[in-house]
Amino acid sequence: MSFQIKFMGKIKFEDERLSRALYLSLIPDNLEIPEGISIDIDYFGDTLSFNISSKANLDTTLSTLNDIITSIQNGVNVLSKVIRENDRYKTS
Repeated sequence: MSFQIKFMGKIKFEDERLSRALYLSLIPDNLEIPEGISIDIDYFGDTLSFNISSKANLDTTLSTLNDIITSIQNGVNVLSKVIRENDRYKTS
């Protein structure tokens, strides 16, 4: 039995710089994805969107989705601090 899983997600940020930086940081992750999975990531203003289509088994698909979400969370943690410091430096 064959099946296909599709997941579409959008995350809206307070700052467009964050969505763009996360988009750019996630592009290299798309180079080494499991067979049977395709990932499309884009950003529009302050919104990061990602679409995952998978014919791989459920465990592989969920693991890939978890990797993407973890990468986004780690990026948000770091980049938010960088943006705040940059803005603070500009106003000093």
